[in-house]
Parts: sequence; structure tokens; C-alpha cells
Amino acid sequence: MTREQEIKAAIVVTPDAISFASPEMNQASEKAAEQLGQFVDWIQSKFPFLVRHEAVFFAAAVIESMPALLEDNPEAMHGLQYEALMMASRRRNISL
Repeated sequence: MTREQEIKAAIVVTPDAISFASPEMNQASEKAAEQLGQFVDWIQSKFPFLVRHEAVFFAAAVIESMPALLEDNPEAMHGLQYEALMMASRRRNISL
């Protein structure tokens, strides 16, 4: 198998990957990556003994724990629901 064939064989296209290629998903992914980077920077400023990859793992653990933390905070959930509704209302074809 040639190198080009190996690369082509390694590429798998799924429906998720196809939808991921939309401009909206690309923009959202870029924004999420930017914010994750800023969050990791903040973690390292608070816990300077963590090296970068440890801070990324730490950020992932914090994100993983967020649903449980938010579920226990009705005020925070209300605020998030409001922001989500405002975001959705900016779409032209939504009825709330």
C-alpha cells in the first residue's frame, strides 16, 4: 500500500464529521478551543505547579463535573437557560 493509500484508508467520514464541516460548527469549534485555551491559562495561573498537559486534563475534569455542579445550583441553571433561549432566539426560524 502506498503512503497516499494509507492516508486515505485512515480517513473515516461519518455523518457527525460531515455536519462538523459546516461554517457554524467550525466557528463554534474555534471559539470553544479558544475559550478552553484561556481556561487552561487561568488554571495554570492559579495552580502554577501544573504543566500544560496536566492543566488541560484538569480543565477536562472541571468540565466533566460541571453538569452536577450546575444541577445543584438552580440560580445558575436559570441564568444558563435564559442565555440559551436568547441564543436560540437569534436564529430566524425559531419559535419560543
